[in-house]
Amino acid sequence: MKKWIYGSSFKRRIWLSLVLFTVTAILISGGTSYYIASAIMGRKMNSLNQMVVNKSAQALEEKLRKVRLAVLTFMSSEPFQDVISNSGSEGDASAYEHFKTNKLLQTPIFQMRLIEPAIQSIIIDTPGGEYYGASYERLTQFPLKDSELYKHMEGRKLPAWIQAHEDPFFSGNEKVVSLLLSPLSQKDVNVLVNVRESNLNNYLLADKDEGSGDFIVYNENGELAFTGQ
Repeated sequence: MKKWIYGSSFKRRIWLSLVLFTVTAILISGGTSYYIASAIMGRKMNSLNQMVVNKSAQALEEKLRKVRLAVLTFMSSEPFQDVISNSGSEGDASAYEHFKTNKLLQTPIFQMRLIEPAIQSIIIDTPGGEYYGASYERLTQFPLKDSELYKHMEGRKLPAWIQAHEDPFFSGNEKVVSLLLSPLSQKDVNVLVNVRESNLNNYLLADKDEGSGDFIVYNENGELAFTGQ
């Protein structure tokens, strides 16, 4: 190669130098442009992804706020207040009175679920027994006070959310996210509200672009709350 170059004419050497210079310039220019463009695109994609994450977080917080609002509306109803007022003396109530009270609760429970359809079921645990919605079959062999979820109530600041799990209290084994709370006026009354995980998934995925990936939600302790696909 070296012998061929030195054996070439001066004109050919000039032409070959110009070709090499042009190719080198194109390669350097192209590589630099690609690097700059990829860096800009990377920053824009990170910014867009962060925007999507923030928007999804705000949407989820708004959904959970609506759940809490629906529950608080239910807890301000007259039938629920009657349960609170009588919770200290319900140990002496007959089975019929307990059934009658639970029946009166069905209307505000239905209204609560109309306000927020994501709510699947509710259990109100009192010293005199449990009250719950009649839409799902209650598995009475699994009382709330003997459950792992009840242990989450003890020593925790309420209200509190419990990450996705199979519902052990109602038939169907549906995956739910639970809200645990206790009325300020009656600490020995506990309320468990189950929210369908599938409903939360559908809500967050409603505006998701195809192929944009799945999401993972963690709670404030860094524990996995639920995932969506």
